[in-house]
Amino acid sequence: MALSPRAVRRKIRTVTNLQKITSAMKMVAAARLRRVQERVTSGKPYASKMKELVEALGAHVQGLEHPLLTARQPRRSLCVVVIAGDKGLCGSYNNNILRKAQAYIDLHGGPAVRVITIGRKATTYLTKRGYQVVDSFPQINVNAPLSEVQAIARVMTGIFTEGRADEVYVAFTEFVSVIHQKPQIVKFLPIEQQGVAAEAAPGRDYIFEPGAQKLLETLLPRFVDNQVYKFLLESMASEQGARMTAMSTATESAGDLMAPRRSRPRVEHLPRTPLDVSPSGVKMAKSTKSSAGSDASSKPKGRIKQVIGPVLDIEFPPEALPPLYNAIQVHDPKRENILIAEVSQHLGDNVVRCIAMDMTDGLVRGMEAVDSGGPITVPVGEGTLGRLFDLLGNPIDNMGPVKYERRAPIHRPPPTFEEQGISNEPFETGIKVIDLLEPYARGGKVGLFGGAGVGKTVLITELIHNLATKHGGVSVFCGVGERTREGNDLWLEMKASGVIDKTVLMFGQMNEPPGARLRVGLSGLTMAEYFRDEKGQDVLIFIDNIFRFTQAGSEVSALLGRMPSAVGYQPTLATEMAALQERITSTKRGSITSVQAIYVPADDLTDPAPATAFSHLDATTVLSRDLFKRAIYPAIDPLDSTSRILSPLVVGEEHYRVAREVQAVLQKYKDLQDIIAILGIDELSDDDKLTVARARRVQNFLSQPFHVAEVFTGTAGKYVTLAESIRGFSEILEGKHDNLPEGAFHLVGTIDEAVEKAKRMSA
Repeated sequence: MALSPRAVRRKIRTVTNLQKITSAMKMVAAARLRRVQERVTSGKPYASKMKELVEALGAHVQGLEHPLLTARQPRRSLCVVVIAGDKGLCGSYNNNILRKAQAYIDLHGGPAVRVITIGRKATTYLTKRGYQVVDSFPQINVNAPLSEVQAIARVMTGIFTEGRADEVYVAFTEFVSVIHQKPQIVKFLPIEQQGVAAEAAPGRDYIFEPGAQKLLETLLPRFVDNQVYKFLLESMASEQGARMTAMSTATESAGDLMAPRRSRPRVEHLPRTPLDVSPSGVKMAKSTKSSAGSDASSKPKGRIKQVIGPVLDIEFPPEALPPLYNAIQVHDPKRENILIAEVSQHLGDNVVRCIAMDMTDGLVRGMEAVDSGGPITVPVGEGTLGRLFDLLGNPIDNMGPVKYERRAPIHRPPPTFEEQGISNEPFETGIKVIDLLEPYARGGKVGLFGGAGVGKTVLITELIHNLATKHGGVSVFCGVGERTREGNDLWLEMKASGVIDKTVLMFGQMNEPPGARLRVGLSGLTMAEYFRDEKGQDVLIFIDNIFRFTQAGSEVSALLGRMPSAVGYQPTLATEMAALQERITSTKRGSITSVQAIYVPADDLTDPAPATAFSHLDATTVLSRDLFKRAIYPAIDPLDSTSRILSPLVVGEEHYRVAREVQAVLQKYKDLQDIIAILGIDELSDDDKLTVARARRVQNFLSQPFHVAEVFTGTAGKYVTLAESIRGFSEILEGKHDNLPEGAFHLVGTIDEAVEKAKRMSA
């Protein structure tokens, strides 16, 4: 039987509280593990010196006698010291060591074996099973005084020296890592002289004062104390590591348990047919039969309590409180369209705080608001190509309604690890300088750096053209917080160059509320995911500008009353950035490759906004104004631009070698430019003159005519394959074309075209 909404909410609260408890226990375990590790680190110098002295005694003095060194043959009795925890909730830590100890005891005499337990779990476990527990101790604390360790060590040595056990073994858990703990059983007494002498430093002479025997009697008890303390610390570290892993798993399981529960209260009160959340209202998807509760009156309704700029506080009935990220529709009779707001906070007393996606002018307290029953959705499908949208999926190009297949929610989890593609395959763009020196990874993220008027738009449109014509893919352009004029110019240029039919454009301009600018990136990404996941295509998504996305998040955070973090940015900066970036990836069906324009405030690369984006990038493309002035188009700086996959393991040995040689000769040329400017090129050595000549040819050959610029330049655009690019630059570096003029390499495609151009120039 289905649970009532109240029962579901009660379960959610219970699981939420449990999740908080397990998360707190994980943090406590981490803190305790850190203290144990600090104690181990601080005690290492003492332990190593003690070990060195005992080894020196065993190696250089023969015939030493001590009760702890005396072996008894034959062995008649045995003692096992078992170290476990006082508490549970640490996974299989206790069970693993106790079962291993039990098996060892059963193998060597069972009930006849004397047992010393450390930790209440060990005492309870072995006593209930009838073993001979002769002494027991609670688990000691990491900050326990030395006297507690010595008390345990004296009991362990006493049972041996008094003859009640001929050998003493210790069952403890060795700490390997947080996720790996290894149960061990090692021989403790008698101490074997061969063992302590095995690692003694050879070639050293020692003088023992006041005498070897006296030193041995003083050092061995301390050595034993040190070994016991080591066993206890290893076990404590293992217990806390196991508890961290167990609590982390429990926290994740609680989250998985809550996910399906959270939507249940509202689902049971909503129509059974799918919803279409759009600014013009909530419409039912096509259905063969009508539902009595499918009209608007059946949706949860609330009233506006407060309007603060783009922030709305709305009160709903207690049984119909909308979850986070739900789209709320505000009906204002004075507006042409319905205002959409997104739930961002639960304030208590049945009030939710929402961020409006449009201007809130004219809204007043008491206005009706309707929960749409789901997040903001946007249209997806082939019909979106060639169209211009706002973040809500409304066409803003005056070209009529959009023919779409369905509407998809903008909030969704990223592809799972199993769904993601595993290849590091380069994405061929057909642009020589990119493919050779900073190859883009398929499904990767590229940062585009450049000022105004250096060719960002032309480069973007050429990438869109090459993707559409050579890879059969589509592109999505997201304008985040930029000028309306720039968006209009891009729209007109794409129409003029003929790439608009394979592109979806979505704008959230700088004059719009921060909520719109924060969500437009997710809206565009949702459209791109449709082509990747359902059509199996390679998609190129452009985000201009990713800094404005962060800036909008900072404004929303301030409106919600959150305490700002460093430099005034939102405390959720890393989470918001990751929620966008983690969805940009390759899957087994297709890929989404992103090119993100990044504005760096005051050229400070340590600013949290660009620094957070840098951690997600696979490649950087830097446009240089100096190269632009020299008519090197595209004006991509070959020395400042980088790529993660420019490695011989990914691109191959030949590609890597040629790329590095190109960068080396260009760097050498850059180093010589000051000398050339002051003294002239004639003052260079012959080798340097040859380097400069080849570097200039390489620099010119990095230029290339673009298809999208044909209407402006009259020169046919060129798509150059990676193999041709490698061959061309390799031949230039080898000196095969030293006889050709430098101008022959400017704005050509392949090296063969440069040779043909040289012939035309000499004719």
